[in-house]
Formats: sequence, C-alpha cells, structure tokens
Amino acid sequence: MTDLAREAIHATAAEVETALNSIQSSSQFKGLVSDKSKLATEGKAYIKAAEQAFQRAPGKLILDYSKLEASKLQLAYTPFGILRLDDDKTLFRLVPISGSIENVTFSEDGPRPVLQDRRLGALHFQLTMPPDAKTLIDQIQASGLDYAEFQLKELRLPGVTLKDVKGRMSLHGTQIVIELAQQDRAEAATQ
Repeated sequence: MTDLAREAIHATAAEVETALNSIQSSSQFKGLVSDKSKLATEGKAYIKAAEQAFQRAPGKLILDYSKLEASKLQLAYTPFGILRLDDDKTLFRLVPISGSIENVTFSEDGPRPVLQDRRLGALHFQLTMPPDAKTLIDQIQASGLDYAEFQLKELRLPGVTLKDVKGRMSLHGTQIVIELAQQDRAEAATQ
C-alpha cells in the first residue's frame, strides 16, 4: 500500500516514513487499534461460548465420513448462519441443515447447529433427546452397539434422519458415532 502511495504522490521514503509515524502516534489511530483489539477479544469469547453451547445438547450424532474414498459433502444452509471456529471447524446455524455425503442423505427436523470438522472428516449433529440403545438396536437389527455394521434405507434419530446409510454404529453415553462405509452405485440403487 505504501508503494502505491509513494507512486501516486511521488513521496520519498523519508516522507512516507514521517507520515506513517505521524498517523501511528495520533490518538485517532490508537483509538482505532484499541477498538479493533477489543472487537477481536469479544469475537474470540463469542466463538468459545458458541462452541461450548454446542456441546450441551441432550445427545449427539457424529457422522464420520473420513474413510470414504472420495467423499463429496454437500450441505444446504444459509450463509448468514456460518460461524468459523478455527481453520478446521465450522458451525452451520439458523436453519435446519440438510445435505448428502456420497449416497447418504441427512436432514434435521428443526434448526440446530451442525459442526463440520474438516480435519477429522466428520459432521456433528445435536440430537433433541438422548439416544435410546434399544431403539437403535431394533432399527439397525443388531445384537449390540459396539461398532455394529448395518445398512438401512432410513435411520431415524431424535431430530435427524439419515437415508441410504451404510456403516458401523457405536453408542457412547449420549453420543452416537456412525462411521460411513463406501457403497458402490449398484448397491445404493438396490436399497
């Protein structure tokens, strides 16, 4: 920027340096730096509070798509509801989130935040109530929930519905983890 100013006004390096020092020592500049520093601190506190609030859901679904060969994640959301937590994590808020990963589709029945962790390859959904182990076992027709393999046309969870889902499910307290498994196109078409 200073190079552009120097070219436009034909200022010498000493003149540019003097002007910059004058601006940086002004009370207006110091007030602006203080305001922006305060805004940055408040923003970090807001982000931390939003992430902590997300963790207080009655239940959680983690949809792990990290093992899919070419996972194509598609989300329907409002751009006004995006909150970047860090370089890898984003919260999608304000509207019910829906989307797909490969052949699997998902949708919320109401607006609740969804956290995407790109580094881990996972979506975290808030459930509206704690998951019930017996209901899950009945739905996936398994003897238990210790990474039980399953494939379903539709899986209904408290507040979230998954369709055409294949993977392994486990239950840890109030948290369901589904590791999605690769489906071939013929397999997905016959479900």
